[in-house]
Amino acid sequence: MKTNRKYFWSEVFPLLEIQGEGTRLFLNGLTTADLKDAHVGSIVKGCWLNVSARVRALLEIRLQENGAEVLVLVGNGEEVVNGFQEAIFPADQIKLEEIGKMRR
Repeated sequence: MKTNRKYFWSEVFPLLEIQGEGTRLFLNGLTTADLKDAHVGSIVKGCWLNVSARVRALLEIRLQENGAEVLVLVGNGEEVVNGFQEAIFPADQIKLEEIGKMRR
């Protein structure tokens, strides 16, 4: 079946920013994303899991020179922020902030 309709899908997602030297290691340990060899500017997809390995959120991570932006595609943005905050230690050398929403 072929149609001539044009569809437009637009949705708003929570966006977090992590700054600091330890960003890659922090996210690499807290998500399923492999960020060790990812290039700055690349987008890496991954999941955030709880302690019993259940998926809590689907994420897109865009690496920056000294940090990353994390888009929460599926899941509760506040839960992700709280979960990340609970896992941050001073040795991680990072700062996390919720910077708003992004339309895609």
